[in-house]
Amino acid sequence: FLRDVMPLVAPLMPPPPPNAAAHPVLALSPPGALGAELETVGMRVVDQGEVACPFVFPNADAAWRANASAGPNQVAIAHSGETAVRAAFAQADRSHTRQDGSVRYENVFQWVAGVRP
Repeated sequence: FLRDVMPLVAPLMPPPPPNAAAHPVLALSPPGALGAELETVGMRVVDQGEVACPFVFPNADAAWRANASAGPNQVAIAHSGETAVRAAFAQADRSHTRQDGSVRYENVFQWVAGVRP
């Protein structure tokens, strides 16, 4: 989902803070970034992995309603307007719309478990 939607939505957000290595929304996406963040607060990574988490919506309108309220999307809407952000979602949804009109994104999320030493 983020791989398909964020490249279209990120340009609609305010610019990242000065000296930011990546836009805050994407900062934890690169491999190893999530574990490194735990280590910066003094935790030790004890396990990590990925989990499949498909997003399935009955149609594009339901997909929009489900995603429009998410924090990053609200930031983009406040900065660029709902029409522009909705158009970005519609563009991403087109390649994920199935013959029955439902929309399915095959997501894989990273997870990390840590302990305090």
